[in-house]
Amino acid sequence: MTRETILRFLNEVLYKVSKPSRYIGGEMNSVFKEPASKLRVLLIFPDAYEVGMSHHGLRILYDILNEQDWIYAERAFLPWVDMMEEMKKRKIPLFSLETKTPASDFDVLAFSLQYELVYPSFLATLELAGLPTKAEARRDDDPIVVAGGPCATNPEPVAEFVDAFGIGDGEEMILDICKVLHQTKGMKRADRLKELSKIEGVYVPTFYALENKGRFIVPMGPKVKIRRVERPTKQPVRQIVPFMEIVHDRGIVEVMRGCTRGCRFCQAGMIYRPVRELWPQEIEEITKELLENTGYEQISLLSLSTMDHTGIEEILRRLQPLMKEHMLSLSLPSTRVGRFGVEIAETISSVRKTGLTLAPEAGSQRLRNVINKNVKEEELLESLHIARSRGWRRVKLYFMMGLPTEKDEDIYEIVKLVKKVRRLVKEVTVNVSVFIPKAHTPFQFAAFMNFEDYRRRLRILRDLKRYARVKVADYHQSLIEAVLSRGDRKLSKVLMRVREKGALFDEWEDRFNYSMWQEAFQEENLDMNTYLESIDPSTHLPWDHVDIGLEKDFLVAEYEKALHEATTPDCRFNTCTGCGVCSSRNVHNRLYLK
Repeated sequence: MTRETILRFLNEVLYKVSKPSRYIGGEMNSVFKEPASKLRVLLIFPDAYEVGMSHHGLRILYDILNEQDWIYAERAFLPWVDMMEEMKKRKIPLFSLETKTPASDFDVLAFSLQYELVYPSFLATLELAGLPTKAEARRDDDPIVVAGGPCATNPEPVAEFVDAFGIGDGEEMILDICKVLHQTKGMKRADRLKELSKIEGVYVPTFYALENKGRFIVPMGPKVKIRRVERPTKQPVRQIVPFMEIVHDRGIVEVMRGCTRGCRFCQAGMIYRPVRELWPQEIEEITKELLENTGYEQISLLSLSTMDHTGIEEILRRLQPLMKEHMLSLSLPSTRVGRFGVEIAETISSVRKTGLTLAPEAGSQRLRNVINKNVKEEELLESLHIARSRGWRRVKLYFMMGLPTEKDEDIYEIVKLVKKVRRLVKEVTVNVSVFIPKAHTPFQFAAFMNFEDYRRRLRILRDLKRYARVKVADYHQSLIEAVLSRGDRKLSKVLMRVREKGALFDEWEDRFNYSMWQEAFQEENLDMNTYLESIDPSTHLPWDHVDIGLEKDFLVAEYEKALHEATTPDCRFNTCTGCGVCSSRNVHNRLYLK
C-alpha cells in the first residue's frame, strides 16, 4: 500500500465521514522529518482522535522522540466507525497522520493504554494495522508492538497481544527501547525482545512461564521494577494545535507528578509515587513558551492534585501577569478541598472563571475516613463560600458508590451534602461513579458491588435531581472494567471472542454492549465472579511480578486500617508511612519548599 493510494482514498471519502479533520494531519506544530535511515515510531492511542490528542503523555513522547535526529515519530488514532468501514471496504490499512504511511511499515508501534475498556479497540487497531493479533504469530520483519500507560501495571489481560510493556514513566524508557530496537535491526525477533527485557521497566511476557495458582494464572519470573524519572521536566512547549475541538482543548503544563495523599481507591496515587514538583520559575517559562507557540487562551495546570503543589501560591503569582496580558484563563482540574484560599481564588478569577471541580468522593465523614480522603464537610462548604464571594456560580462534584464498608446511610449523606452545596452555588453538577478495585492499591482486595446494591443506591440518589444535574456511571460498563482491572492471562480469549462479536469503542457509553461480554465469557467457560469477588491478601495475584515500589504488606495494612475507619497522613507533611517507594530505590519526594 503506497502513500499515494492512501491520499487518493482520503480525497474520495473525507466528505462522507464525520469529523474529517480527524484524519488529515498537518496541524500546527506537527513534525515532518526526512524518514530515510531513521527508526520510525508510530505512537498510537487506540481511541478517537479527539480523545487521544487530549492525552498529555502522547504529547510528551512525540516531542522527546522527534528531538532525536535518528528517530521519526508519527501519530495514529483509531478511526471512527464510519471511517473504519470505508477503510475495510477499500482495504486501506491504519496509517500515520503525518505522512500517511501504513502502520506495518514502521519499526515500532507504541500504544498508550490508559483505561481497560479500550482493550477491544486496541485489538481492532492491530487488525487494521494488518498485524497478527497474537504476538507469537508475528514475523521477524513485523513492527515491534510496545505498550505503556497505567494499564501496563497489570498487563496480563493483554499480555498475549503485546511484545513488550513499558512500566512507569516513559520519558527515558522510550529512548532506551528505541536505542535497542535501532541497534538490533535485522536480528531475529526473539533476540530483539531478549535485549528489550534487559531494560529497567520493560516486561516481555514471552519470557515468563505461567502457573495456575488456584484462582488466577500467574506469570513466574523476575520482578519488573517500575521506571521513574527524577522530575517531569521534559515539557512539550510546541504542542500540536488540532483543527477540531478535542476533549481537553487547551494548553497543558504538568506542574508535578505523583501524589502521596494515599486515597485507598486511587491507582494513580499509588503507581505514580513519589511526588516530584516543578519549580514555579520553570512553570512560568514553560507557560510563556507554550503561549507563544500555540495561541491557546486556556492553560491547564496538570497533576493529580494541583492545589497540593507546595509552591502553588508563587506559581499563580508568577502567572497572573500572563493571564492579564493574554486574557488567559487557568484551569486547575484537580482542585483539592481545603486549599482553596482567598488569595488563590482571587488569582484564578482575575481574568475569567472556569468551573470548579471538587472530589469529596463520599458523602459521610465515616466513609471518607475509610477511603483515606482527608476532607471535612466544613472545609468543602467553606471553600465554596469563598468561591461564591469571588464570583463562581458553577461547581462539579465527584462521588463514588460501592466503596468498601459502604452502607445506604452513606449514600443518603451524598444527597444531604449536595443540598447544602446548592444553597451556596447556583449550578451544581454531580458525577457518581462505581468503585472499581484496581491493582496495586489497598482496595485491590475488595469486592465489586453487586447489582442489587447498585439499584437500591440509585433509588436513594434520585433525590439529587432536585439540587443538581446528575450523571451516574453505567453498572455493567463498570463491572467489565473491574473484571479487566484484576484480570489474568485467561481473559485474552475473552477479549478475542468479544472483538470477534464486534466490540469496539467500549469505553464510549453509547457503544458499550454488555451482552457481547456475557456471551464471550459463557463461550470461554469463564466466570466473571472470579475477578469480582473479594480477594484474600495471601492470594498470588496476576500482577505480583510488577514491582511498583509499594510493599504488599503496606497495601494489606492500609486495607485493614480502612476496615477499622483509620486514616493515614500524607508523608509530605508528616512522618514516613512506610509504603516502600522511597526506601526501595534511589527516589524520594522532591518538593519546592523543602
